[in-house]
Amino acid sequence: MYRGRYESPENGINSAVLRAARSYEIDGTPAISYLQLGYGSIKPSGSLSDYPSDTGVSDLTLATAIWPYVNCETRTYFAVAGYVTVPTGSYSSQIPFNYGENRFKFDLQLGFQKNLV
Repeated sequence: MYRGRYESPENGINSAVLRAARSYEIDGTPAISYLQLGYGSIKPSGSLSDYPSDTGVSDLTLATAIWPYVNCETRTYFAVAGYVTVPTGSYSSQIPFNYGENRFKFDLQLGFQKNLV
């Protein structure tokens, strides 16, 4: 069995997330939007203890979700959500573990929920 430098890698991550959300209606359709920003630290340990730690702000995420179909009687719902993350967090190309990612990200999600029982 190979026992090399990375046999017991560990990364301790502590974080706190601030999220501001607002729910509303668009022409009778329920919706919610939020902003999310985190602060925390990454502290490598174990076989990764030679690497530097990082402390700072995470990237800012903006999200909006709408429910174009809602049927409360049958408990059936359909939702569409969009997420955008902008590189506002702490990042350094000189260290391998960063709290921010230094990139824009976008995600579009569709969700369907139906009561089974």
